[in-house]
Amino acid sequence: MNRINRISIGITVAALLVLVSNLFALYPNRTLDSYLQKHWQASDGLGDNMINGIIQASDGYIWIATSNGLVRFDGIGFTLFRKTNCPELPSSLIVSVYEDR
Repeated sequence: MNRINRISIGITVAALLVLVSNLFALYPNRTLDSYLQKHWQASDGLGDNMINGIIQASDGYIWIATSNGLVRFDGIGFTLFRKTNCPELPSSLIVSVYEDR
């Protein structure tokens, strides 16, 4: 490789390094809460706006305990289990969640 090719490659690598380092520092003072967020509420199917407990099960579902039922979240939508649609539940008041074997 001749001297001109090595200089060209060196300049190209240096320019790429400067470009990449600037990409990572576009918004160095931006906090995490300034990025996209979604707040789910009872009107979205959460059951209640007050959450008593939450767990992500080994199958990936998120289970949420509320005073208005047990909620399963699959990442897109909610399924609400309460006394009226799940008679196995003794009450719609769910105070905690725990994953067992």
